[in-house]
Amino acid sequence: MSENVVGKTLHKTETKIRYYHYHNTITVHEELCREMLPVSAKKKVTLYKKLPFVYDDSMKKLVNTIKEFEQKKIGTKDVKHFS
Repeated sequence: MSENVVGKTLHKTETKIRYYHYHNTITVHEELCREMLPVSAKKKVTLYKKLPFVYDDSMKKLVNTIKEFEQKKIGTKDVKHFS
């Protein structure tokens, strides 16, 4: 997951997530990762097409809370995973 931390934005999103990529969720199904980075990239700024990105695991930390919320709201019916 990464976040665009520097540069122009198209929307007033200063208090919201500006960009994130979370596999098989909001991305286009056919869209694949274009760049695979080593684990060491977690602690560094990575430039891609002259845009800086940093690793952000804040959504990863919320997985169990979100899963519990979804199960309470829509039930525990089995669904196929996208990945």
